[in-house]
Amino acid sequence: MPSIRRFHEGTATLRLPTLTLVATFILLAFPQTFFSAEEKRLSVYAPRVNYTISVVDHEKIEYVGLYGLMQPLVHLEIKIGDKEAKLKANNMEGHFTNGSDKVKIGREYIQLAAPVFFTDDQGKRELLIPLESVLPVLSRYMKVRLDFHVSARRLFIDDIAALFSAQLRKADDSSLVLTFPARVEPQIAVEGGKLRIIFTHDPIVSGMDKMSFDDKLISSLNFSEGNGSAEITVNGKSPLLASFADQGKTIVISAAPQPPSAVQTAAVAGPAATSAPDAASPGIPPDAKPKPVAVNPLTAALAAATPRYFVMVDASHGGMEPGARFSTRLLEKDVTLALARQLRSELQNRGVPVVLLRDGDTSLSLEQRAVTANTQRASLYISIHAGAGGNGVHIYTAFLPAPNSSSHSLFLPWEDAHAPYLDRSKVFANGLVAELNARKITAVAMSAPVPPLNNIATPAVVIEVSAGAQHSDGFTSAAYQQVVAQAAAAAIIATRGRIQETPLR
Repeated sequence: MPSIRRFHEGTATLRLPTLTLVATFILLAFPQTFFSAEEKRLSVYAPRVNYTISVVDHEKIEYVGLYGLMQPLVHLEIKIGDKEAKLKANNMEGHFTNGSDKVKIGREYIQLAAPVFFTDDQGKRELLIPLESVLPVLSRYMKVRLDFHVSARRLFIDDIAALFSAQLRKADDSSLVLTFPARVEPQIAVEGGKLRIIFTHDPIVSGMDKMSFDDKLISSLNFSEGNGSAEITVNGKSPLLASFADQGKTIVISAAPQPPSAVQTAAVAGPAATSAPDAASPGIPPDAKPKPVAVNPLTAALAAATPRYFVMVDASHGGMEPGARFSTRLLEKDVTLALARQLRSELQNRGVPVVLLRDGDTSLSLEQRAVTANTQRASLYISIHAGAGGNGVHIYTAFLPAPNSSSHSLFLPWEDAHAPYLDRSKVFANGLVAELNARKITAVAMSAPVPPLNNIATPAVVIEVSAGAQHSDGFTSAAYQQVVAQAAAAAIIATRGRIQETPLR
C-alpha cells in the first residue's frame, strides 16, 4: 500500500471522533470551498509514465520548471548559471537567458509568452518557463504528438489521451455504465444525488461536456477539466452508488441502497420506543402530552450529514484472480460469490440494506475494494473468504498496533485508517461467533493482517469458511452456506446497537 498519508484516495481522516464528525459535515456541506485552496499543478500523461509537477505564480503569470517537466520523459543535461542556462535533450541544445522572453533551441528562436527566470531553492536550481509556452518549447525537444490543455493544465504525449463512453441501461433498476480503454483509479465523492469521479492519474478526455438522460434515476453527466485533473459528475434524482467491474475498466453507477421502511427499521433496530398517546386519548391528562425539545442546530446538521446505514459484502478474489483452487472446477472466487449472494438474500429478508461490492466474475484490486467501501460510507464491511484447511469458520479482525496516546497527529495514515473502528469490529466478530456456535458451527475470532482490513474506515471483518465444514459437502453445501449467512445476518441485527454505542478509539 502507498506510504503517503491518505484516506478515500486523498481525503484525510481525523483521529479524534468529534473532529471526524465536524470534518464530515464540512466536506458534505461545503466541498468546493474546502478544496479551493489546493496548490496549482500540471499533470503529464505519457505512455510509460504519468506525473504531476507544481505550477507557481510569478508576477501574475503561471510558470513551471522545465527540468522537472522533462526529466521523467527524456534523458537530458542541464546547466544553469547566473544569467544563462543550457538544456540538451535528444541531440537538441537550448539556450535560455534569465529575464528574456526569447530562447534559442537548435537553430530556431522562439518567442515565449513571458520572460524565463531562474530559481535557487536550497542549492537546487531550476529554469522556469511560462505555462503557455510549454508546447512550443517541448515540441522542439520531442518529436511526438503533444496535446496540451492549457487552461486545465493537462499535457498528453504521443496520443495517450483516452476517450470514455457512457451507456444508460434501463431496466427495473437503471444504471449508467462508464467504459474506459484501460483500468482507471479515480477518486470518488458522493454528495447526495451527485456523484463525482475525479481522475488525476488517468488521461481521460471526453468528446462532449454534457449528456442528458430521460431516466427515473440518472438525469445528466457532466465532464470538466481543471488543475491537472478531469472530473465526471453524474447527477441523479436520488443517492447514487459507484462500483468497479471488468478489472477496473468499467464503473457502474446505480441507485444507492435506501434506508429501510419504518417497519423494517423496527425489525433491524429492535422494538421501538412506545409512542406517547395523543393528549385527547381517554384517561390521559392534557398536560401529559410531551413538550417539544429544543434541537441544537449543529447537532441537527451533523445528524443530517451522517450516512445511511447499509452493509457492504465483499466476495474476495474474482476475474483474473481465482483465489484458492479446491479442485479442477471449484475455485475460491466462486465459493465466496455464492456465499456473498446468500448473505445478501438473508439480509434483504430482514430489511437490512446491503450492497455486494462485486456481483459477478470481475477483478478488483485491494485498493479499489477499500476505496469503494470508504467513499460509499458503508456502515459495516464484510469480506468473504474460503480456505482449504481446518473446520468451521474463522472470523478475522484487523491486526493493528495499540494506538499511541502520546501522538498528537491530526491525520491517520492510509495503512491505519481502520484503527478508530477496531473495537467496534471486535464487537461484531464476537457476536458472529456466538451466533455460529448457537447453530452448532465451530467458530473462532482472532486478529490477523488480512488486507484490506487495515484500510477500511468502518467496522470490518473477514469471514473465512473452511472446506472441512461440518456438512457432508463442505462449503459447497447450499444448506451450510445458508446457515452461515443466517448467523451473519442475525449477528448484524443483534450487534448493531452495541457497535454504535462502542466509542471510537
